[in-house]
Amino acid sequence: FTIQVAWEKIEEQFSRTVEQYAREVKIPGFRQGKIPIEAVKSRFKEAIYEEVKNTLLQEAFNEKIKADNLKVVASPEVVKVDSPEGKDMVADIQVEILPDVVIPDLQTIEVTIPASELEIPPLDEEGMIDGFLESRRTRVPVTDREVRENDIVHISIQSRPLDTRRLTPRQEFDVEIKPGEESSILDLSAALIGKKVNEKFSLTRQYPADFSKKQWASKEVEHLIEIKAIFVSVKPPALDSHMLKSIGFKDVESFKKALREMHESKKEEHRREVTENHIIKRLTEVVSFPLPEYLVTRDAIGRLQAQKDSAPKNPDVEQAKAYFEAIRQQSRESLRMTFVIDAVVDQFKLEALEADLEKEYQVIAQHSRLPLPEIKKYYRQPQYKEDLMLRVQRKKAIAFLKEKVKVKEV
Repeated sequence: FTIQVAWEKIEEQFSRTVEQYAREVKIPGFRQGKIPIEAVKSRFKEAIYEEVKNTLLQEAFNEKIKADNLKVVASPEVVKVDSPEGKDMVADIQVEILPDVVIPDLQTIEVTIPASELEIPPLDEEGMIDGFLESRRTRVPVTDREVRENDIVHISIQSRPLDTRRLTPRQEFDVEIKPGEESSILDLSAALIGKKVNEKFSLTRQYPADFSKKQWASKEVEHLIEIKAIFVSVKPPALDSHMLKSIGFKDVESFKKALREMHESKKEEHRREVTENHIIKRLTEVVSFPLPEYLVTRDAIGRLQAQKDSAPKNPDVEQAKAYFEAIRQQSRESLRMTFVIDAVVDQFKLEALEADLEKEYQVIAQHSRLPLPEIKKYYRQPQYKEDLMLRVQRKKAIAFLKEKVKVKEV
């Protein structure tokens, strides 16, 4: 768009700025604060005009944004400025804005899902038992050396996105040191190797838009970590009566029944996730809107950092271009999904009610292993409650879509 600033306004601002310079600058031969206006103009005219034009351009841009209710995602780019002395200043401005996403009648949308995608591998009872026993390995504390691969490290952690500096509640949990495996914090295992008990350190990570922790998605986050304990694991226990009793089962059959129920729960969770992903993907195909390239690039950079271990080694120019374009495509798809979900929230006025927040408090407390009152106290602060409400609204949007959209298995 084009911005125009009247010459009279430029002159007025120029005069005020000249007077300010006269009070503040130093010129040899004059006392500070007593410099004649003409001396200031003679020495600083071009610099003052440049400062005035930049100031008035920014003011005019802000007024345009407010008047047209534009949601800007990046700083404006001045494409061209025409500003001859004695005439109005005219500037061509280019800026990216958030798209206007309109959701169509949801009952006209049909989603087709291959039945095979809704299935998970059949129950491997013996494999699950082996996995359970593996998880029950005895742990022996280590105090005389640093963290090594395959150790189990108990850490205390607090995190804060760098854009808000809001510190999350303290969490404590165990980390099995397996570099390259996914975790709730990018490359956490690699960062812990070489550290010792009671050592404190921080690490900063850039997260992609579709990161599992939505409150960190597309953000740079600093993590403050303390090593509380280091353990090595020994031989897993046997599935005997003593072991079964210690975990609340009277015999092997009751334990296997619990495993079967767990498997059924995983099947339902898998079906839910696949169905939701297909619905959202279909909606992004139906709804057309432009994506701001600034957001795509920022998200892609976060993904490059997150996926650096799987990036091609020593690629040539063409391979590097192809890899980065593939990453950018992932960013586009993820951002389109986010915009669509947020549009559903806005268009259908989905609110995060107090009852919804109470349920979310319980989920967070369960996952973080922190007391429920501590979770409530933290998230009831206005600056943190907003993020939680958005998370709840997005969950409600997905549930709303599942109710309205026609889903067909083939």
